[in-house]
Amino acid sequence: MITATGVLQTYQDAVASGLTLLAPTDGAFSGTVMLKLKKLSSAQEVSLLEYHAVPAYNPVGTLKTTIAPISTLATNGASKYALSVSSAGDTVILNTGLSKSTISSTILDDQPVVLYTISGVLLPMEIFGAVPAPAPASLSAPSSTPAPAPASLFAPSSNPALNPTPQTAISPSPSVSAPLLSPPAPPTAFPAEGPAVGGPTAGKSSASFAAPLNSNVGFVTLAFLARAYCALMFRL
Repeated sequence: MITATGVLQTYQDAVASGLTLLAPTDGAFSGTVMLKLKKLSSAQEVSLLEYHAVPAYNPVGTLKTTIAPISTLATNGASKYALSVSSAGDTVILNTGLSKSTISSTILDDQPVVLYTISGVLLPMEIFGAVPAPAPASLSAPSSTPAPAPASLFAPSSNPALNPTPQTAISPSPSVSAPLLSPPAPPTAFPAEGPAVGGPTAGKSSASFAAPLNSNVGFVTLAFLARAYCALMFRL
């Protein structure tokens, strides 16, 4: 791959300013890794090979004390291609965020170049950690919000204007006719102390008794008419 992609020339150009090469052993190229490598484009192969080279001279002692992530030859602006380094005793661990490898041995250490063998292929996040784009939402997906149930024709509406207040039916008041008061019946009995037959008034004619009787009848008639008039005005 180094020869076919032309990355060998990139390594040679970087030697003057210092170069640290990280070469995986033969055992690092397992079946799973080879399947991933075969799916890479030409540009991704170049980035992968440049990711295994650090543009600086870093002996083992320097790597053990390194804390911050270091840049690689693949680092370019937004394409970070950074590599984290840590140590556990004499073991130097290289972490890509997806895979970890350890430095197995030092093949060459001749400033400005150092060449290490590592236990695994370094898989950068920028190539193997891409998150697939989410699938577009189906247009036919049912809405999570249930459709409102149709309003019943007999259910009251929430709009006050659509719910007129029922008017209380006013039953017609029954026509109350004022009772017509009948006039009192004329007296049918004469005073108990009337003149005895054959007394001093026995010789008087019946016309002498008609005058007070007619006056009583006239009074009763006027009273009746007055009451009838009042009843008529009450009805109006």
